[in-house]
Formats: sequence, C-alpha cells, structure tokens
Amino acid sequence: SNMHEWMAASDCIVTKAGPGTIAESLACGLPIMLNNFIPCQEAGNIPWVIDNKVGDYSNEPDQVASTVLRWFEDKEGLRKMRKRTLALGRPEATYKIVDDLVDLVRKYKWTPFKAGDINAELDKFATVPF
Repeated sequence: SNMHEWMAASDCIVTKAGPGTIAESLACGLPIMLNNFIPCQEAGNIPWVIDNKVGDYSNEPDQVASTVLRWFEDKEGLRKMRKRTLALGRPEATYKIVDDLVDLVRKYKWTPFKAGDINAELDKFATVPF
C-alpha cells in the first residue's frame, strides 16, 4: 500500500517485466533491473527497457547483483540512466486516461452520467491536478 514511498527511497528497482511496474519506475526515475517475465505477455518489455537504456535484464541472481553494483559504482552513468527514465515516464497518464474516458462518456451520453450527483461532480472528478 505504500509502494510509492519505497520507490521514492530507492536508487533502482529489481523486478519482473510487468508494464505497470515499469511505468511506475519510469515516473519515479528508477533504473530498472528486470529479472523475470511472463512469457509472451511481458517478453516485449525487456528489449524496450534495454533499447531505451533505462535498465537491463538477467534471470541469473549473480548477474543481477553485479549489474546493479556496476550501476552504483558508475555514479555518472546512473545519473544519466535516471534522467532517461524520467524523460520516458508519464506520471500524468492516469489522469489523461480519466479525462479521455470522461470525454467519451459525455460524447456518447452514457446513461449513469445523465443525472444525479455523479454528473454534477464530473468536472471536479476528471480534472488533472497539475
């Protein structure tokens, strides 16, 4: 429940290649050491992380540890990797999705939003807090 606090206190993340964790890591500026993936579903995330130079992959514990150690020994390289992660991160994406959904609801006049408190509060609900 407090993953955002753990991520804010971290210098990198070691995780499987799940898209949600990758997106959160990018938004937090965390270099990503991938150590596993769900075949087919997450496999494509590995080359994306490597090609964008925001992390690496190994499923060998010794190689995971040596890669992270190498990152920590190269402070300038780690700083550049963090900068690339932040550039690719989209922390506002959830709000944008909500705004897009609200636009669709309004456009197609979805029944639950035609009347009542939900409709009265819709603008406040869908406003991006940036």
